Amino acid sequence: MERFKIPLITAKTILLLILYLVISSPALSDIPKTINYQGYITDPQGTSVDDTIHITFSLYSQPSGGSALWTESQNVTVIDGSFSINLGSVNSIDLPFDVQYYLGITVGMDNEMTPRQALNSVGYAFRSKEADSVKDNAVTSTVIANDAVTTDKISDNAISEIKIASGAVSSTAIANGAVGSSQIGDNSINTQDLSDNAVTVNKISPNIISSIDQVANDGGDIDLIAGTNISIQSDDIADTITISATNGGTSLWTENGGNVYRSTGNVGIGTTNPQYRLSFGKNLFTLKKIALWDDINDFYGFGVDAGRLTFFTNDTEKMTILGNGNVGIGSSSPDSKLTVESTGGDALININQAGAPMWAGLRLDRAGTEKWFIGMSEVTNDLLFRRSSTSNDLVVTTSGDIGVGGVGSNKKFNVETPQSANDYICIFGKHGASGNYGLIGNSGYGVYGYGSLAGVYGQSDGNSGVSGHSNTGIGVYGASSSSYGVYGQSLNPNAYAGYFNGNVHITGQLTKGNGAFKIDHPLDPENKYLSHSFIESPEMMNVYNGNTVLNENGEAWVELPEWFESLNRSFRYQLTPIGAPGPNLYIAEEITENQFKIAGGSPGMKVSWQVTGIRQDPYARIHPIKVEEEKLPEDQGQYLHPEAYGRPREKGIGWTEDPAMIKQTEG
Repeated sequence: MERFKIPLITAKTILLLILYLVISSPALSDIPKTINYQGYITDPQGTSVDDTIHITFSLYSQPSGGSALWTESQNVTVIDGSFSINLGSVNSIDLPFDVQYYLGITVGMDNEMTPRQALNSVGYAFRSKEADSVKDNAVTSTVIANDAVTTDKISDNAISEIKIASGAVSSTAIANGAVGSSQIGDNSINTQDLSDNAVTVNKISPNIISSIDQVANDGGDIDLIAGTNISIQSDDIADTITISATNGGTSLWTENGGNVYRSTGNVGIGTTNPQYRLSFGKNLFTLKKIALWDDINDFYGFGVDAGRLTFFTNDTEKMTILGNGNVGIGSSSPDSKLTVESTGGDALININQAGAPMWAGLRLDRAGTEKWFIGMSEVTNDLLFRRSSTSNDLVVTTSGDIGVGGVGSNKKFNVETPQSANDYICIFGKHGASGNYGLIGNSGYGVYGYGSLAGVYGQSDGNSGVSGHSNTGIGVYGASSSSYGVYGQSLNPNAYAGYFNGNVHITGQLTKGNGAFKIDHPLDPENKYLSHSFIESPEMMNVYNGNTVLNENGEAWVELPEWFESLNRSFRYQLTPIGAPGPNLYIAEEITENQFKIAGGSPGMKVSWQVTGIRQDPYARIHPIKVEEEKLPEDQGQYLHPEAYGRPREKGIGWTEDPAMIKQTEG
């Protein structure tokens, strides 16, 4: 029920939506991400509201349907129908505003109002469109005033090398002394960054390199000092230095042919205290420490970092082994013993058993004992899930058939349980949402079940325990060789063990404890029922009746259907005069050739007649009614209706017939 409404724009109402951006110095982050919204609200009778109302506002990219891109709720103070709030004051609006947005409004517990309101911009906001349409290279140095851009106006790290085109900054564009050594990061300029002959003697400040020991002009800033077994020879004329080893000392490495090796000690790279034959320091350059093949654009190798061993191919991390033993293929942080991930293709593990057929798959052990095997059979190539070397708990055949406990012939899905498994349910289906099915089958036998307890068992807390439907065949089919083909039980005396909405056909004998018809009451069909009991007889009796009018001789022939004498025998008659006594009425001739004669009445008298017969058709002769019979030995001591004799329900024949099923139903 709608309690409030916000009218659309009319002469009597106001709906104002103002979108504004306040641009202020110094930073864009200071711009408030809010939208001012003003509205006028009334109750359904059109009366202005004075109250504090809970309103939810949502933004969408569609005029209807879809999901909200932003939402917030506010308790809005409404005075004389009017209110004004700032959208985004509770939940910041972080949307790009590059498409048309629509505002949805929900007042209190009402549904969201329709239609949604399209957001509009103020006139000066049209100019912001220009910022989105600046083309590449549209802003050049010629359109920027001299000294308009200074270093104090550029944030740290705001300009990176990827934002500067090649050749965009030349020596003529850099003021003398503008770039000093303090402004160049260590290792930021490599030899490949310098063009040939770019650095000459004239471009190096005086006295940075003035002389070298043993070279002319000694006394400079750099000294070369020869260590043990090292000699330094200079040539002042050629301006060269020759550094060579001298005789003496012992080499730590041995050269033998083309091999170089050492027989003792450990080797350290990046560490002064190697503990193993080859040790790397903790922070040695990068994670990639050993290159098996290295080129400018490719790297194949591995590296060790704190708590992880990583393998690279084509300069991309492919496998990681963590310190806890977890292995990741395509994952740098595996959270299990083996994690396989793929971001650009299939993530597959292939197990290929070549040669003579053998088992192929995974074996799961606990404490050294095999608990599960998942793999391919060496005989049939079926996929097996088994708990031991002989059990086939789940089988998927090469033809796509599935077997649980065993594979059945011509069965797409087969479930079997051990013969020793008492009170065992082969297939259990349950759907948590109402109006759905725990198990559904289609075509042919949609669901076929076989079992000593129950072939198919269904239970529902609010609908059909078993539901069957067929467009052309049998919706639910039940058969039994020694018990009930279909068994229904009601745990509520006012409910039905079986309910048929439509015609019911029974080819065999129908037995019952009671019988009646039940219809809507003709005088009050909306509120009452009307019921009548069946007419019972110890014989298979048919009843026929009608009215006739006697002729001028006080007689009448009554014609019966042509099949009457084929169906019936042992006829009995009743005559009742209507309108006046008929003491002399009698059956003048009994039924012969499917007719009988009434006589002894007055001319024109109306007579009501009734004839009964006992069925003599072939089925009735084979299956006569047994008026009294002994109960079967297994049923003796039990009751069809134990409650009628003050006995517990466990004394019922249905209970004795299938106690496990009844327990399952009640449980």
